[in-house]
Amino acid sequence: MLRRTAASGLAAGRPPRTSARRWGLGSARPGSCGATRPPQAAAAWTSWLPKDAEYVWSSTPCPGGGHEAIKVLPCGTEAAPLLACRRRSAFGGRCCADVDVDASLAGGGGSAGAPAGAPEGSLRQRPEGGPTAASSGPRRIFLMSSLSHDDIDQWTLIHHWFEHYQGRLHLQPERFLLILHSDSRNSTGLSRMARWLRREYGVLHTVPTIEPYTAYNHMLIKHELLRRFVTPSDWVMQVDADEFVFFPSGGTAAEVLDQVEQAGHNVHYALMVDRVAADGDVDLAPTRGSSIFKSFPLNCALTLLIQQSDVRKACAYRGHLRATTGNHNVLGLNASAAVLSRKHPVRTTRRYRRAIGEAFGDHDYNLLPESYHKEGQPFPSILHVGEFATAYHFKWIRGLAQKLRRRATTEVSTSGQYAELRNYLDKTNRFGSDALKRLCNLHDLPGPEVPIRALTSLELMMLFQNAKPEHLENILEQGNVPQHQREAYISRLLERTMNENIARESNVPTH
Repeated sequence: MLRRTAASGLAAGRPPRTSARRWGLGSARPGSCGATRPPQAAAAWTSWLPKDAEYVWSSTPCPGGGHEAIKVLPCGTEAAPLLACRRRSAFGGRCCADVDVDASLAGGGGSAGAPAGAPEGSLRQRPEGGPTAASSGPRRIFLMSSLSHDDIDQWTLIHHWFEHYQGRLHLQPERFLLILHSDSRNSTGLSRMARWLRREYGVLHTVPTIEPYTAYNHMLIKHELLRRFVTPSDWVMQVDADEFVFFPSGGTAAEVLDQVEQAGHNVHYALMVDRVAADGDVDLAPTRGSSIFKSFPLNCALTLLIQQSDVRKACAYRGHLRATTGNHNVLGLNASAAVLSRKHPVRTTRRYRRAIGEAFGDHDYNLLPESYHKEGQPFPSILHVGEFATAYHFKWIRGLAQKLRRRATTEVSTSGQYAELRNYLDKTNRFGSDALKRLCNLHDLPGPEVPIRALTSLELMMLFQNAKPEHLENILEQGNVPQHQREAYISRLLERTMNENIARESNVPTH
């Protein structure tokens, strides 16, 4: 069930010192902190920021006089200046706070998102360079995720995460869209984290939020980022900071998604496979310089069996689609709904749009692509890949117990879901041998000495359905399935189980 909460603000990494000149702000500089408060006229643009904070500001008319660019500097923090745009007349083109002319001429340009939930013309912090939804050219692949500043014990996982997505899948860090959040409202720490990510890994686009974490809140921020940066022809890989996706066919993300696109698909799902230390220790931290897969060699189903959560994730989808909270579902028509929509296009499409509008509310609903809410446009259909990718899940590491205790306060709706797990971790930081035998496949799946790859459909069936190889062999023989069709047959069995037989809370049309 989608739940609506207050949304947090968007921002990006610190602009270069020359940014004021490049954006048409001339030599305007903010006043001195402690000496100036924003005038009453600026209240509409600062209302979403902390009310006890202090700001100084300056403004410069854009060339042509149609808009006015506002620069606001929060006092007492290391945050970068924020840019606002105010329309001064009914004409004049786009605001100079919105467009980086130099980068646009080079094929980039664009702006970061305005705060989700902020008024039209609200503050937006401009990242350096980067593509926009208006740019043209070949389709691109964006990686979107969220990193927690407060989970200090899990920072060691970040290097392995970048090593996988940059090193193995060859994704470009300038197309990473990362939300940085701090439940403790540590704005200074988020600024330092953004600078570190830029210096260490080349990440240009980071979005700090200091609101208490909720899945719905982060979904809105992600939708706004997609609206600002991504075109319908692009691909989006959306993964959590503890998920390492491997595609069934291997290869880089570009190679795989090229094949997916040529086959006419627009979504690739993955199943989360929990990786656990050999002795069941959940107080073990990853170390830089060693293989994380060897440190956590067991393939388990803890998320499904203990946490009782959905393990299916939409790990890649086309830019005209949108995922729901936790990216377990994608908004759109599944096969049966698509058939019904073709029979009664006007009536069914209106019903689907009304359901999404009621779930999201008017403002958030209008952030979705037009195909979701504009009359006369076909409602998106989901054409997913038959095979599942594998999202190796490194959640069961040091810092987990602390994170779950914090989430019980910040995201009360999930408190019951994690209650059993919290109680278990409060007693011990280790899964015993009996628990590992019950929750993991210790014998049939690849061990740490085997080069890491996606699990096959057969291996996923053995893990999630507790199916033995001889049982599946018997099913194949009884069905007279030829040898060359067996993997595809098992893939369909797995897909039917994971797509249709797992309850998913949603009151909107999704697949």
